[in-house]
Amino acid sequence: RAERIRIHLKKLLGRIDALAREGELK
Repeated sequence: RAERIRIHLKKLLGRIDALAREGELK
């Protein structure tokens, strides 16, 4: 289902966002 893909994308985006924030802090 598309729902599963949406949840997966949200998880990936959350991970990328966290990495971006870590990069900014460093």
